[in-house]
Amino acid sequence: MLRWRSATSWVLNLGLGADSCAMLLRLLAEPDLRPLPLDRLVVVVAMTGSEWDLTAQLVTRHILPALAEHGVRTVQVARAGRLQGAGVEVLDDSPAPAVLHVDGAFTLLEYLTAAGTVPQVGGRRLCSVNCTWCGRLEGAGGAGGAVCGGRRGSGESSSGRVGGRA
Repeated sequence: MLRWRSATSWVLNLGLGADSCAMLLRLLAEPDLRPLPLDRLVVVVAMTGSEWDLTAQLVTRHILPALAEHGVRTVQVARAGRLQGAGVEVLDDSPAPAVLHVDGAFTLLEYLTAAGTVPQVGGRRLCSVNCTWCGRLEGAGGAGGAVCGGRRGSGESSSGRVGGRA
């Protein structure tokens, strides 16, 4: 049995890949694995705007209904602009998600094009880390920053956006 630190809530960054989807489905199906009750879980999906159509279809068909069945708060976000200081646009915030919002105001492809590079499809995928960074989620129920995309932030929220660093 895993030992978890005491917390008021927890955030799971759902990357839409096979591993993170399998981990989420296992947490939903096996209560003994959960560090906290599901009503204290927030699932964050940081959209790159460059998801495969098949990924969107499979997540909509299999993952979103499981989240809705368990009433898990699911927050779909995307970068609001090229700089992290532009913040993060909240595309959906629901305990019963039905639609995967794959497009945001600023996409990973736009980021890569501006940087003069090409998408990375293997290895560490550092391009995605920069596109999916986000700060603290308003109302996530915990102190401190949420960890999304491998970076730790403490953004301020206003008008449906989670603030970030420039």
